[in-house]
Amino acid sequence: MDLDVCRYGGEMEGTAAFAGFAVVIGVTLPVYVWAAVTLWRRASVADRMTAAILGMRLSLGNERVARGWVRAFVPTLVMMAFVLMCAVSGLVGPEYGSVMLEVGLAGVALSMLLAGIVGLFARPKFLVPPHMRRDRSLFARDE
Repeated sequence: MDLDVCRYGGEMEGTAAFAGFAVVIGVTLPVYVWAAVTLWRRASVADRMTAAILGMRLSLGNERVARGWVRAFVPTLVMMAFVLMCAVSGLVGPEYGSVMLEVGLAGVALSMLLAGIVGLFARPKFLVPPHMRRDRSLFARDE
């Protein structure tokens, strides 16, 4: 077995799986970045995304929940970038791969926490699109 072909002593299928996953995430990430930029700039995009989430029944018919999913789009996008870092960590050498994996996993955990906070409470305001900053949080009382 040649060490150049199998760095970690395992089979090539594992490396190919990492590469395939990295390609899929790497291709979809720019599309989501473009969607996040248009969401940040136009309120109509937030309305269309909310309607799509309501149509898919992901929000159980509650518009506040659907708006929370849309508000949390940017932290979710950051989480995807950290997932890509975790996928690429299997392709680099073991000395850098383990550090990349640890940073990636910590970033995924932190961005998931931020996505939940933004979706539920609409805080911190700098992570919420400007036209959605006046939205009521999920736990606000109806007046």
